[in-house]
Amino acid sequence: EEQAAALRGELARRGVEASVYVGMRYWRPSAEEAVDHIFRDGVDELILLPLYPQFSVSTTGSSFKDFDALMERRNGLRRMRRHYIPQWHTHETYIEALTRQIAGEVEKFPDPDPRRVHLLFSAHSVPQSYIENGDPYLQHTEETVRLVSEKLGGLSPVHLSFQSKVGPVKWLEPSTDAKLRELASQSVEQVLAIPISFVSDHIETLFEIEMLYGGMAREAGVEEFVRVPALQTDPVFVAALADLVEERVRAAGAP
Repeated sequence: EEQAAALRGELARRGVEASVYVGMRYWRPSAEEAVDHIFRDGVDELILLPLYPQFSVSTTGSSFKDFDALMERRNGLRRMRRHYIPQWHTHETYIEALTRQIAGEVEKFPDPDPRRVHLLFSAHSVPQSYIENGDPYLQHTEETVRLVSEKLGGLSPVHLSFQSKVGPVKWLEPSTDAKLRELASQSVEQVLAIPISFVSDHIETLFEIEMLYGGMAREAGVEEFVRVPALQTDPVFVAALADLVEERVRAAGAP
């Protein structure tokens, strides 16, 4: 809700008057509640902006599908123009926001030499079969990591790992806990964990990365383990969201 308010404010500052709605898949306010609100307000032009930078059929794809099903049940597919922003993993302002946060955290380490701070990008995992069937999520995540690393100057060692897997199927690897143990076995002393899939803090950043993996890393011998905060309402990140909206408005010729 704070992100929505910040986006609305940034758009207004740019002379774009827009209502901003929040709809979630697994918590309140649900997508259905958001659709109810949209219909009550008589909206006839809508931009769907997922807070997943990298596209996957299991996140952005399923969210769009769920939204369209809700609209169809209300006969709203013909009444409302809809514009979709499917991914923004390489957007320049988003990359700038990530880079600034990471650079700021590197400076806080006991030894702030970037070459001495390992960057561990921890992404939400998906089943390996999704990638084999053409899901671009892994490619998108790797592209984000590459762009951020390049913008940082390419000095820090960079690693990509995956978290939050459930069930018996094969998921993307390496897992974040396995990668941390590997780094500890190599006598790595400073690790900066970056929640690359998430733009707000919640149980998978506050507990899984910071507490669970942080404790595991220290027990394994990593002396300094720090988590980059999620982007939340960082002004540069909010500017990135506003850029995405304005770019989509221009592309669609929307009023």
